[in-house]
Amino acid sequence: MSLQEKRPRPPAGPRDAQDARSDGADRAELQKTAFATFARDLSALLDGHTGKWVAYHGAERLGIAAADTDLYELGRQRGLSPQSMLVIGIDPEADQVPVIPESEFASRELAEVGE
Repeated sequence: MSLQEKRPRPPAGPRDAQDARSDGADRAELQKTAFATFARDLSALLDGHTGKWVAYHGAERLGIAAADTDLYELGRQRGLSPQSMLVIGIDPEADQVPVIPESEFASRELAEVGE
């Protein structure tokens, strides 16, 4: 089981519905950029950091830590919401984990319920 499968999703903070809709596309783009950067960096991260967590905000690597909660706290201190960050475990199969933006996830759930 990978590190990603072991952890719960961070709780969403209180948000205005209109704010959440307008930020959805921006967050999806941040997540895509972050995951692409992570996939590019993975082989270097595996040297000495296997089993730890790494956080990205877009193309920026925020940090590496033993616990994912430390990285969410780092993001909070920088004024970032958990939804704008990619926090992912460093393991050899991590680049194979699909990252589904929140907006697509909600759409997929609705489609599956209708089937």
